[in-house]
Amino acid sequence: MRKLFILTIIAMLSITACKQQEEMAGAGTPSSEESLDGWATGTVIDDYAADGCEILIKLDEAEGESALLNPAELDKKLSKPGTRLKFKFQSTRMPHPNDCGRGMLVILNAVEKM
Repeated sequence: MRKLFILTIIAMLSITACKQQEEMAGAGTPSSEESLDGWATGTVIDDYAADGCEILIKLDEAEGESALLNPAELDKKLSKPGTRLKFKFQSTRMPHPNDCGRGMLVILNAVEKM
């Protein structure tokens, strides 16, 4: 009976720890890079084409290297420099394409032209 009680306690602690870890992992993107409804906005740029970065997205309301997103895929219709976008994204651990090492590599989950 005591072994069953101990196993139950261990199982409950494990489940609680896993839930907390999932919640922390979901925190992801800083709030300054997203609007209140979960969408981020930015502008397509080609400023770093010489560095191997065909296109990057410069986030609104952010500065520095963290302000750049390197989309894994983006429709050619939306890839024109100067295009303003509204989008949802998640970071990825895929290697950077080509020789582009700038910005955070992301997968765009939803994209709208502004």
